[in-house]
Amino acid sequence: MTPNVRMIRSQESFVLENSDVSVAVTRRGGMMAPVTFDRASKAPIDPYYISPWQDEALRIDEPVLVPLRGDFFCMPFGKAGTVRGETYAVHGEPAGREWDGVDITREGGISRLTMKIANRARPGTVTKTLEIVEGENVVYSRHEISGMGGQMTLGHHATLRAGENSGALAVSTGPIAFGMTDPGVGPPYESGEYHALPAGVKFSSLKKVPTNWKSEPSTDCTVFPNRRGFVDIIAVAAKARKNQPSWSAAVFLDEGFLWFGLRNPALLPLTVIWMENHGRYQTPWNARTCCIGIEDVCAFFTEGLGPSSKKNALNENGVPTTVSLHKKKSTVVPYVQGVVRTPAGFDRVASATFTNGVARFVSESGKTAEAPVRSDFVFTGVL
Repeated sequence: MTPNVRMIRSQESFVLENSDVSVAVTRRGGMMAPVTFDRASKAPIDPYYISPWQDEALRIDEPVLVPLRGDFFCMPFGKAGTVRGETYAVHGEPAGREWDGVDITREGGISRLTMKIANRARPGTVTKTLEIVEGENVVYSRHEISGMGGQMTLGHHATLRAGENSGALAVSTGPIAFGMTDPGVGPPYESGEYHALPAGVKFSSLKKVPTNWKSEPSTDCTVFPNRRGFVDIIAVAAKARKNQPSWSAAVFLDEGFLWFGLRNPALLPLTVIWMENHGRYQTPWNARTCCIGIEDVCAFFTEGLGPSSKKNALNENGVPTTVSLHKKKSTVVPYVQGVVRTPAGFDRVASATFTNGVARFVSESGKTAEAPVRSDFVFTGVL
C-alpha cells in the first residue's frame, strides 16, 4: 500500500494508523513521533517528545539531532567515533540517515509499516517493522539486522515529554541488579553542560542516587522533572526473570496514564535514563529542553562502540555491553511500548506482570491498571 506521507514538524513522515493508534515515523532517522494512542477518545494520549528546534531552520551538524523526537533505533548506540576503520556518528546511521523502501500493509486486524536502510560504515541492512493491533494502545517494533558481523552496541531511545512541572512523571523499572551513574561524565560543568551527579558511582535504588552536593548527598531519580538546570545520565541493569520481559514505566501523574517499554533482558540488559532538565546550554539545546530518555540498550552507557567492546565497569559486573552480529544469520531486536490509562490515586509503578495477553501494573499506592499487551513479542518478534 502506498504510504501516507506528511510533513510533520519539519520532517517528512510516514503515518501508520488504525482506529486506536496513529504513528508518525520520520524518513530521516526513522524516529517515531508524534504517536497518538486512544485516538478516538475525548482525551487522546501522546507521550513522546519532539525537540523545540524543529521549524527553526537551524544548521545542525549532528545528524541525530536534526529530527530528534520520540523513539528511535540506535546502532551503534552511543557517542561518535572510529572503531576498526568504521566511522560512526552519534547513535549510528539508522538514527540520522534516510530510510527507504517504505511499505504499509493491513491484515487480520494488524497494520504494519516496514522501511529499510543500507548501512555504510559496516555494510549490511536494517529493516524496521512497526505494527499496531486493533483494540490495543501498543506499538510493536522489530529491527532485523542482516549482512553484518562482529560486535555492536544497539537499542531503543524512547524520549518522553515532561513539561515544566516538577515531579510530573513517576519513573520506575523492574527489579535491578544494580545501578550506576555515567562513568564518562566530566566535571560538574563541561562543554556547555551542568551535571548534578558524579561519575561512575554504583547505587541500588533509583530513589537514592549519589549527587555532587554535600548539602544533598543523594537524589530521587524516580521523580522527574527534578534538579532543574542539570542534565544527567544513569543506568540500571535488569535482574532477569525467567520467561518474563523486563519493563520500564513512566506515570504521567496529572494526566491519568502510564507509558511502558518492554524488552528481552538477555538482548537489551540495560536501561539508560537520560534526564535533560534545561542542563545543556550549547546550540541547539540552549537550556530550553526538558525531556527524559528511557533507553533500553546493550551498551556501556553512551560511551560508544569502542569502550563498549573493551573491559568496562558493566561487563566486569556481568552485564553484556555488545551484541554479537553474524553475517550469515540475521539478528532481530523486538521491542514493545505503549500506554495504559490509570485510575485516580495511581502513583509510581511498583510491580508488573504479563500473563495471558494482559499487562497488569500495580502502583506503590496499591492501585491497578491493566491493558491487552502481547508481551511474548519481546522473545519471538512475531504477533
